Amino acid sequence: MDFLIACRFVMGVGLGALLVTLFAGFTEYMPGRNRGTWSSRVSFIGNWSYPLCSLIAMGLTPLISAEWNWRVQLLIPAILSLIATALAWRYFPESPRWLESRGRYQEAEKVMRSIEEGVIRQTGKPLPPVVIADDGKAPQAVPYSALLTGVLLKRVILGSCVLIAMNVVQYTLINWCQQYS
Repeated sequence: MDFLIACRFVMGVGLGALLVTLFAGFTEYMPGRNRGTWSSRVSFIGNWSYPLCSLIAMGLTPLISAEWNWRVQLLIPAILSLIATALAWRYFPESPRWLESRGRYQEAEKVMRSIEEGVIRQTGKPLPPVVIADDGKAPQAVPYSALLTGVLLKRVILGSCVLIAMNVVQYTLINWCQQYS
């Protein structure tokens, strides 16, 4: 039981935190004109992980003794979760936008300088001058009730239907695959 709890804890902390933070961070670094396309691609790849892992588990089940089967199938994701967490911690910088919103301007500048130097190294070209787009208006808070009005209501309904359908298909497939493993 201790092994089960330890593996599930490591998987939950690692993958649970990474799924949310890396996806949000990814969209923050992506240019606005490409954000939707790349977010869709990341979601597509991530959503294939459920059936893929179920199929891998089906393939591993006959190769491992019944006593060790569940342990191996918990240990592999726990190890991968630790590796992914270590890589994210090491190579994925804090969001400069978030740092700036918290008044941590020097840290935000350091992260931006690091990103810009990396782009210059990869392209071999200097970056164009920064254009400051200041229209003098600060972003205004919008209440959650705005999601239930006008064009946003249609988007909320569409997004909810897509996510519900996606989850029904995913979890049906996962349970079906495990039933025959």
